Amino acid sequence: MNLPKVTIYSDGGANPNPGPGGWGALLIFADGREQTLFGGELETTNNQMELSAACEALEALSEPHQVVFYVDSQYVQKGITEWIKNWIKKNWKGVMNPELWQRLHAATQRHQISWKWVKGHSGNVHNERVDKLATNGRAQILGQTVTPPAATPVVSAASFDCVIHTAIDYDSGKRFGAWSAILTFDDTTIELSGTEPKTSEYHLALMAVHQAFKRLPEQGSIVVYTPNELVQNGATQWIKGWRNKGWKNSKGETIAHCELWQALDPILQARTIRWNWEAGSSPAADQLAIHARQQAIP
Repeated sequence: MNLPKVTIYSDGGANPNPGPGGWGALLIFADGREQTLFGGELETTNNQMELSAACEALEALSEPHQVVFYVDSQYVQKGITEWIKNWIKKNWKGVMNPELWQRLHAATQRHQISWKWVKGHSGNVHNERVDKLATNGRAQILGQTVTPPAATPVVSAASFDCVIHTAIDYDSGKRFGAWSAILTFDDTTIELSGTEPKTSEYHLALMAVHQAFKRLPEQGSIVVYTPNELVQNGATQWIKGWRNKGWKNSKGETIAHCELWQALDPILQARTIRWNWEAGSSPAADQLAIHARQQAIP
């Protein structure tokens, strides 16, 4: 069944912890529509607000969806993907916040969800937005001024000759994953995807950029969105040193994925490129990677 697609970001927190807190969620639908949600509690905790945000976001969907869900809480991400099976087996005994976990578990049952962790306060535009929504939730419950939610900043195609969004979908247990890239330049949009066995998130993210660069227009400036910090740092900070050392690291060993970096190097030197480390920059790229992995699950 082809389900409608949505990308969700959520966040929550209390200040002090425990104390008054707020939660926020952002839903980005495949057609570009957005829905923002926020709320709060007078006496709560960081974890309770993180869980409440995830619950509210999924409960806001009136029909089943294919969801890419970004949280900056490893408590939520690992809880719902790893720990919850054991919690259910032991009938929730000894589990903190059992009511919220049961509520979240129930909310997930209608949907196909890929849960992803994104580092908080790292410049991710959507993560920063839900952080502000959570602040609004706390302010509202305290009777303070609420700031209207801002729209997602849009990278103008006029500012760069080519915009590249990359994404990955990775199964760490099987060490299998998929990459995707969407290039936009002039009146052209190119969608690319592929899968890799025995791989890593870093390798997949680098493959996405490598394949995208093969399809670049001959000239012009580029903005690249990558979900992997190592790719951004490699391209903006480390590659010159690698080149000068004969593609060796500080230990004198050949750098990881040397051939890919050597292939990227001439383009990095010749073109004006702005790099953005931002997971979930394009819901379409996220869904493209997920579809590629699902179609090739070993």
